[in-house]
Amino acid sequence: MDKYIKNKLIIFNFLMSVLVILVHSINNETNFQKFVVENICQYAIPSFFLVSGFLFFVNANSIQIVFNKINRRIKSLLIPYLMWNVIYYFIYIVFKNNINFSLNELYNAAVNYKYNPVFWYIFQLILIVVITPIMYYIINNYIYIILFYLLIFIIILLNFDIPVINEDAIIYFFTGAVLSKLYIDKKIVLISKHYIIKLFSFFIISCIILYSVSNLSYKFPVLYTTIISMIIINRIIGSIFIFYLLDIFYDYNYISKYMKFNFFLYSTHYFVTRIMIYISNKITYLIHINYYRIIIQDMMFILTPFVAIYFAYVVSNIMKKYIKNYYYLLTGDR
Repeated sequence: MDKYIKNKLIIFNFLMSVLVILVHSINNETNFQKFVVENICQYAIPSFFLVSGFLFFVNANSIQIVFNKINRRIKSLLIPYLMWNVIYYFIYIVFKNNINFSLNELYNAAVNYKYNPVFWYIFQLILIVVITPIMYYIINNYIYIILFYLLIFIIILLNFDIPVINEDAIIYFFTGAVLSKLYIDKKIVLISKHYIIKLFSFFIISCIILYSVSNLSYKFPVLYTTIISMIIINRIIGSIFIFYLLDIFYDYNYISKYMKFNFFLYSTHYFVTRIMIYISNKITYLIHINYYRIIIQDMMFILTPFVAIYFAYVVSNIMKKYIKNYYYLLTGDR
């Protein structure tokens, strides 16, 4: 990949990180906060899975490369996952009076992300990486790709449950892998304004179908699993649409210094959002007029991503300066 595509992926991941921060910044379910989180932010995590699947397979030309990438994910995913989960556990021990240290809780914290709920995404990603050798053989044959999609969506429609791994996470990651195959085969390009109108049309159509099926499900409960399928399709289309929409607004020659530490930002933002919500609650407790309370809450909601980004930027630079090796362990050398 050339510099422009790499820069675009960094910018895209950064913007999706901002959306994730907003999801965890809700301090009260005001109409504004609900609209932003339910209608915009829901494309963030699917986008992460799409990008992860794409980057994993984009230069995986052999099964040996796939296994090499799995080994590298021990450093870039598994070790940071365990370390951050333990860090959050000790933060809770320090700041929460009702939490004590025990080996059982340490295990639940480290392995089951008990005190770091935002790392469910990393947990799912680790599990999916384990099955990437199977995906490698599937994405090299377009017939197998279609059959795999049919299989997963049938599982969803029949309301079967794959143990441990989320079915939608598999679909998002696999779609990223398929996009890498299309990119390698020169069937798509990653920077193009020509895709935007078509993708926008598909996105609107998927929104209309999803809305229609959702309304019908109240009369016909059997359609519930169809809604799940439509949500997944809508989020795939929406994520890809946002990805290409960036081509209108960004010059990929330049990346802000605040966009280059996405993993550290993702890892630290939950701590910052808890503090900001606490401050918001304290402020609004002193205000007795409901209209002004809502304004303050929405302002704090908007402000939180800026605070989280600045906090991550300052702390990451301090760590890189004084404890570089530890910083790279926490970020998987990214």
